[in-house]
Amino acid sequence: GQNRVTRQKLPCSAMTATTYLIELFKKQIPRETNDISRFYLYYQVIEILISKVFDEEFSKFIDDLREATEKLFDKREDLGQMSNEKWRVRKLCNEYCSIDTYFKECLNDRCKDILNYTNCKVYANMEDNLYQVRCLMVHRMYILDEIAEQKLYSLNNAFLEVIIQLVLSYRAK
Repeated sequence: GQNRVTRQKLPCSAMTATTYLIELFKKQIPRETNDISRFYLYYQVIEILISKVFDEEFSKFIDDLREATEKLFDKREDLGQMSNEKWRVRKLCNEYCSIDTYFKECLNDRCKDILNYTNCKVYANMEDNLYQVRCLMVHRMYILDEIAEQKLYSLNNAFLEVIIQLVLSYRAK
């Protein structure tokens, strides 16, 4: 006889992401007390949502190419842009979700505070500053002292408000 490989159907990635988000909010986020770990958990929500943004934007990109394959050369920049995480964070916050201006400004102020304190580049908008804090946390976490961790605690409080608004207001285009 022939060897047959039986494949189990994997759950839809959107369903897996939704299940993971529910688990984060029900189990992990409420229990996490370390500020660095809290930031990572909150940013996981951003990661999930920007992957949905990428899927949506990539589908539109493919549809555009199907309509006019001669645009391929012109569209390559769009593809590069889509793969840029900072661009996807901007797109998520400004086009796929609705964030109250007050909470957006609060988070931006907290991001700028920790970025200035750690001598990191500060940008003109919350989305780029949040991404910059993410880079700080991933690549230079070792420079955080007690004062920076207090600033991170304050940032996390504003970040949670924004995360909740992102999750509740997310809409595919």
